[in-house]
Amino acid sequence: MLGLWKNESIKIFRPVANKIILIIAVLLIAVPPCFTYIISRSEKGGYDEYYYVPDDDADAEVKVYFYAERDTRDFFRDNEISQNSWRYSRYCGSYRDLKMKQYACEEVTSGRTDAQTVASLFGWLFETPSETDVYTEDGMLHDGPAAVSPSYEEITADDIDFAKELEKAKADLADLEYNITEQSVKEYAQSRADSAKKTLEAAKLQRAEASANYGDGKNSAYLGAFNRAKADVEIAEYQISAYKAFAEADKDEEDWMFSEIEGCLPMVFSTLRESCVEDEKTFISEDYGDRTYEQYKRECEKTQSRAREAAITVQYSLDNKIPLSDYVQNSTKSTVYGSLGTAAAITVIVMIIITVTLIAGEYSNGTIRLLLIRPKTRSKIIISKFLALMTCAILISIVGFVLVYGISTALFGVSDAFVPELMYSSGVIEVPALVYGALKLILPLFSGMFIISIAFMMATVTEKIAVAAVLPFIVDMFSGVVQTIALSLIEKFSFLRFTALPYLNLGNLLVSPVDRFIYRPMIFSPDAAVYSDISLLAGVIIIALHTLAMYIIALAVFRKKEIKS
Repeated sequence: MLGLWKNESIKIFRPVANKIILIIAVLLIAVPPCFTYIISRSEKGGYDEYYYVPDDDADAEVKVYFYAERDTRDFFRDNEISQNSWRYSRYCGSYRDLKMKQYACEEVTSGRTDAQTVASLFGWLFETPSETDVYTEDGMLHDGPAAVSPSYEEITADDIDFAKELEKAKADLADLEYNITEQSVKEYAQSRADSAKKTLEAAKLQRAEASANYGDGKNSAYLGAFNRAKADVEIAEYQISAYKAFAEADKDEEDWMFSEIEGCLPMVFSTLRESCVEDEKTFISEDYGDRTYEQYKRECEKTQSRAREAAITVQYSLDNKIPLSDYVQNSTKSTVYGSLGTAAAITVIVMIIITVTLIAGEYSNGTIRLLLIRPKTRSKIIISKFLALMTCAILISIVGFVLVYGISTALFGVSDAFVPELMYSSGVIEVPALVYGALKLILPLFSGMFIISIAFMMATVTEKIAVAAVLPFIVDMFSGVVQTIALSLIEKFSFLRFTALPYLNLGNLLVSPVDRFIYRPMIFSPDAAVYSDISLLAGVIIIALHTLAMYIIALAVFRKKEIKS
C-alpha cells in the first residue's frame, strides 16, 4: 500500500502540467492579502479635491449640495479628523445637513432663490417630529422607549422663517463644531449614557403600564405591547453598559468601539424589538405567510435568543477590549480569514483538475492496464489514489495557510493577528486566532472534499477527463447559491438537513452571533432564526458520509470495470 501511495503521489507532482497548476494555485492564494493591502492603501481616510465648482448662476439645489459637501470636507480635513475616525462617522452627516440648511436659508435671505423653491427642495431640513412620536437617533433609542420612525408635518414656505432658521443653523453649527473638536470620548459617552438612562426610566414606566394592561396573560391583546416594553428596558440597559465601556476607551480603541456600539448594536436592537411576539389575533390579522401561530412564536423566540447572544458578545468585546475583526480598520484577522476562504476555494478547483487527470488520465493514456498487471487488488489501487489526492490537498492547504498568514502579517502587521475570535456557546468563548483561522480554511476545504469525491467518482465511471470535470465544477460554482436555497427551505422540508446541500460550505456556518446580523442577507433570515438547529458537527458528519459514499461507488464501479486491451 505504501508503495502504491508513493507511486500515485509521484503521478500527481511529477507531470509538468500539474507543477504549473500548483504554482499558479500558490500564486493565486497569495493575491487576496496583497490586493486587500493595495485597496487599504488607497483608502487612507484622506480627502479628495473637487473637480467641479458650480457657477454663480447654477441651480440652488446644486450650489447648496456642493458648498455643504465642500465645507464639510474642509472642516474635517483642517481639523485633521480622518474619514475612518469615529468623530467623522458620528458627526459628518449632522454637520453636512446643518451646512445645507445654512446655505438654503442664505439662498432665500439673499434673494437669489424664492422661498417656495427652497422649501420644496430642502423642506426636509426644517421638519421636526410630531409630538406623538419618539425620535430615534442613529438607530439608538433616545428620550423615549419606542423605536419608531418619526412622522413629519408637511412643510411649506409659509412655515419657515428663513432669517430665524439661518441664525439657528449658525448657532447649531458652532455647538456642533465644539463637540467635534473639543468634546472628549468620555464626555460623549457620558452624554449618550445619560440619554439612555432617561430612556430606561421611560421604558420601565411603559413596561409597568403594559404589565398592568396585560394582567399576567389575562388580556392577551396587550401581549405585543408588553413584550416590546420589556425589550425596550433590555435595550436601554445594553446601551448604558456599552457607553460605560466606551467612556474608558484608549485612543487606539475609540474607532472600533464606536463602530460596534453605533454600527452593530442598532441592528441587534432592531431585531430584538421587531421579533417580539404579538398576540394571536394580531398574528391572524397580519401577513405572516403560511406559518402557524406556534411556528411564529418559536421563530420569534429563536430570533430574540440570537439577538441577545449578539448583544452579549458585543458587550464582552467592549468590556474586555477584544475587538471584533470586522470593526477594525485594516484588520489583519479579517484579511487572513477572507484570504483563507479564497485559498480553500482555489484548492478545491485545483484538486478537481488533478483528480480527474489522475483517474481518467489512466484510461486515456492506457496506463491503467499496466497498473492492473501488478499483483495488487483494485481496492488498494483506489485507496492509494485517494490517499495521494488527500496528501496533495493537505500540502496545498499548509502552504496556503502559512503564505496567507505570512503575507498578511507582513503587510498589515500583527496588531490584531493573534487577538482571539469571540464565539458563543452557552456564553462567550475566546477562540485563539490561529485556531479560528485554521477552521476557516479546513471547514470549506472539508466541504470541498465532497465535490472532489464527485470528480473522483465521475472520472472512474466515465473514464473521460472533460466529462468527469463538468459536474463537480458546476456543483462547486453554484455551491453558495444551492446552500442558501437549501437553508431557506430546511424548515419546510426537514429532509434537507440530512443531505449535503445545506453544508456545501461549512465555513459559512462558522459564524459568531454578531456575524449573523452582519451577513444575514447571505444565509440567515432577518426575521426568523430558522437555522438555529443547524449543527456544524452534524454538517461535518453528513459531508463525511456523502464523501465516503462517492468513494464507495467509485470503488464498486472500478472493481467490476472491464479494462479494454
